[in-house]
Amino acid sequence: MITTLPELPMIIPRGKYSFDFYSTFVKLHGRTNDFKILYKDIIKCYLLPKPDGIHMAYLLQLKKPLMQGHTPHHFIALQFEKEKEYKVIINLSKEHIKE
Repeated sequence: MITTLPELPMIIPRGKYSFDFYSTFVKLHGRTNDFKILYKDIIKCYLLPKPDGIHMAYLLQLKKPLMQGHTPHHFIALQFEKEKEYKVIINLSKEHIKE
């Protein structure tokens, strides 16, 4: 595992999910669902301001939708506060990061 981001608030699908990043995919762990997204299945990323002026929405468009029951999600959406900083520990050597 390269890094993990715990308990990120998501708009689509709803809830808080932990993100575990690996070399070719990311795993999302929620209370009721777990998802695996291959990086090659991400078409586009968007960073959009929300109307409240406090939050930003980060959207990922997917080739293969996430299935939550019978509901396909072609986009996933995370919500971040504009002014909040997150500290992330990356489990890679400096040489590996340069590659």
